Amino acid sequence: MDKTLTRTISQIALIVLFFIVIGTPPLFYILLPDKEWSNAENRLLTSFPGLPSDWKTFLQFQKNFETYYNDHFGFREVLIDRYHREMKKRFGQPGVPSIVAGKEGWYFWIGNNLLDDFRGRLPLTEPQLRSWKEDFGRKRDWLAKQGIRYLFVSVPDKQTVYPEYLPDHLQKAKGTTRLEQLTEYLKQDPPGEILDLRSSLLNAKSEMRLYQKTDTHWNDYGAFVAYREIVHKISPWFPKEQFKLDFCFQESMGEGPAGDLTRILGLNETLKEMFPLLKERHFCARPIELTLAVENVRKSKESEPFMRGCPDSRLRALVFRDSFFGRIEPFFSENFRQVVYLWQPYDQKTAKLLIDYLHPDLVIEEGIERFFFRNFTD
Repeated sequence: MDKTLTRTISQIALIVLFFIVIGTPPLFYILLPDKEWSNAENRLLTSFPGLPSDWKTFLQFQKNFETYYNDHFGFREVLIDRYHREMKKRFGQPGVPSIVAGKEGWYFWIGNNLLDDFRGRLPLTEPQLRSWKEDFGRKRDWLAKQGIRYLFVSVPDKQTVYPEYLPDHLQKAKGTTRLEQLTEYLKQDPPGEILDLRSSLLNAKSEMRLYQKTDTHWNDYGAFVAYREIVHKISPWFPKEQFKLDFCFQESMGEGPAGDLTRILGLNETLKEMFPLLKERHFCARPIELTLAVENVRKSKESEPFMRGCPDSRLRALVFRDSFFGRIEPFFSENFRQVVYLWQPYDQKTAKLLIDYLHPDLVIEEGIERFFFRNFTD
């Protein structure tokens, strides 16, 4: 074949390949439906921005659309997954700065300023501590006037319960966390409606592993220990009720998919997680239709408001929660006629609306340690 013709064909092939490479991602963006959630990053993706109505909003639209497109271009999840795999394979380190590999196959989330908090570099001021306590008191007292008991459940981060599996250099840098600081502050006048789960979980470590190695969350047994402490706390408030504690776990562990941290790192298909197995038991709680349209309730991809309960129970409850209460819910719902679960922090307007609808005996606000103080830092 003529060399000139060969060179021409090669050049044309290179040009075609170039346009395929740069054109395929936007083509797939156009053809495929928008995703709301990124499994690779474990977060909500940016929604399409509203169309501009004037010059000022047009300039803002350009910036917002760029953010939106960066979240939705074709093959984005595949490329992120491949990057994480190569970082682990070539350098032996996670490809995400907010995840650290610990000892014996443990992974830890250190985003949300967790590393600075763990090192004691984010101390709370006296006004902030006082503000937190006053806000708690306002919620408790307002609910008490409605004849409703209030319980705040404090869930510790994984490194708080299992610091021994962190890398040595992080263990040596341990300081006073904000939760430890708040706990010390509340000792002056300890509110009886706060349930700090740290000591209970630390004591239960010898019974069975409580948190997942490859996930930010606890496992079913860790959730059961938390549930057990909730029951011990609220039982004196409702002396006529018999709360159920007869949940038993098998001695053997089951194997399942790895957790959210390895999914972010693209390792969930190669790693497995061991889970505690609950012995067979009849659960009476069933889904109940939530007929009230609550317009101001913030929804997330993981969970919209829902209601469950047992018809042979008498109490009603309202739970403001995050993802950690998801594993407590099967145990907790067994004791209540109706429980409304909201995936959001306590909100006074929402609380009043649902209290008028549900007439609960108990309101629980549960939160994970790393998000307790975001109002102070946002």
